[in-house]
Amino acid sequence: MKFSKKYRVLALALLAVLLFAAGCSSAKRKTAESAPRAPQAAPAPMPETPAEDRGEAGGGWDNSMTEEVKGDIKPDYGGHKIIRTAGLGLETREFDRDLAYIKQKVVDMGGYVSDSYVSGRKPVNYNDPGRYAGISIRIPQQRMEAFLADARGIATVTFENSGGQDITSAYFDTDSRLEIYKTQRERIMLLLDKAENMEDIISLETELSRLTYEIEGLTTQLKRWDDLVDFATVSIDLNEIPPAVAIASNDDFGTRVNEGLKETLSAIAVFGENLLVFIIIISPVLGVLLVIGVIVFFIVRRSRKKLREKMANMKQQAPPQQYAGGYGSAPLPPMEQPRQDDQKKSE
Repeated sequence: MKFSKKYRVLALALLAVLLFAAGCSSAKRKTAESAPRAPQAAPAPMPETPAEDRGEAGGGWDNSMTEEVKGDIKPDYGGHKIIRTAGLGLETREFDRDLAYIKQKVVDMGGYVSDSYVSGRKPVNYNDPGRYAGISIRIPQQRMEAFLADARGIATVTFENSGGQDITSAYFDTDSRLEIYKTQRERIMLLLDKAENMEDIISLETELSRLTYEIEGLTTQLKRWDDLVDFATVSIDLNEIPPAVAIASNDDFGTRVNEGLKETLSAIAVFGENLLVFIIIISPVLGVLLVIGVIVFFIVRRSRKKLREKMANMKQQAPPQQYAGGYGSAPLPPMEQPRQDDQKKSE
């Protein structure tokens, strides 16, 4: 019992210490909250990074991210470097018109077509699948949404996707390395001007060549990233739908009925055409089979005629049969005819 009481005293003491520590911590927190906060120092800007691209001190997303980009307003993304991409699938019955419109719209918005190709042929018959065009477009990023909205309105959208790649960290890290290499190159050039020993000159020129190579590579990388950030990449798949095939859209009732009737009539016409072609193709075989069938028909007909004549002659030449009931009378039924044994016994 004394041992349990001792542990009870220790537990109470420990609880009292914990309560005291919690009270001190709460008092410190209240004091810190009530005291005025010192202004936080803004982080040092990245090398050669314009202030308008960095946003406010401390970074973060500004309000432009929540607003719709309209007209020529350039999206800031809070100083982040974002590579925007998008994909759009379209179906149309006016292939040539819509393809020309898309290419012209890209030029009007300050972009360009980086790659395009067209496959297939213009549908003429019912079974022709139509043409397909794949277009890769580079459009100013601030006009990408306006271009996509315009493209959706000219044809039926079958699929759409968009995405963005944040390269902020890699971009500014590369930019910092570039500045360091440039500073090192300037120092090497100053040392090279003062060097008199040939061994030192060769060593400095080797290091200068290495730094120049690194600077050119990093500069090219930054320019490529700047181009990808400034110009979004949009891929468009344009599919041509034959006139008599239903399109995946919200057409009205009259249009759907009209297209359905066209499709049915075209199918009947194609079936009749294919049947006629099949008959013409196998006509030589049908001619031979027809001749053979006529010959077989006449042979069988002649054989049957001869057989009937032979049976008629046999009936005429056969003598009349005499039955027990008298000459020319009908024969008795089998059960009524006397057996031969009974006739022998009666004789």
